[in-house]
Amino acid sequence: MIKPASLRAALAAAVPWIARNPECLSVRIERGEIHSTMAGGLSFEYQYDLVALITDYAGPADMLFLPVVAWLHDAQPDILLNPARRQDFAFEVDVLDSKKSDVEIRLAKLTERVVVTLALATEDETGGDGGGGGSGETVRIPVPPGLIGPGTIATVRHAPEPPVAPDRQIERWRFWIGGELIREFDAPPFDGPVTP
Repeated sequence: MIKPASLRAALAAAVPWIARNPECLSVRIERGEIHSTMAGGLSFEYQYDLVALITDYAGPADMLFLPVVAWLHDAQPDILLNPARRQDFAFEVDVLDSKKSDVEIRLAKLTERVVVTLALATEDETGGDGGGGGSGETVRIPVPPGLIGPGTIATVRHAPEPPVAPDRQIERWRFWIGGELIREFDAPPFDGPVTP
């Protein structure tokens, strides 16, 4: 799974406080599931809830949530675009004192599509452990004899999220604090809260 490390990297890059205090950020997966239709092979999808906990945070809340919105734009845009999924981006804050809080950010029903193709191995591919793993690159894994057939290699690739619909206008956002440009990113337009 690559999204937990990706979210951690995005928060560390965008929030100077987290970059200075990386031990205060923990990222965990809850309620993970594997979904496979068995249609056409061994490809499957990870589905899970991702929880980021920032302890003893002493900065502005916007500094935490804006990078998560920007990350979701690329990593899981349907949470931002689908009104039925708005509850899948939630948070809780435990106010510790006048300066510090523990902030838990919960992203529900994240998905990662894993495309698996099978082929017979060449001689130099039949040994080893497959290498790589988890960072988005293609990984080749020898399949144990008896599962598929002797000398079979599984090529595993994480498919990117489908692109945002072209009719949505992307906006360029700039995040400033105290006259200092903290971060720039492209984001979908905010459609406003759903009102009854």
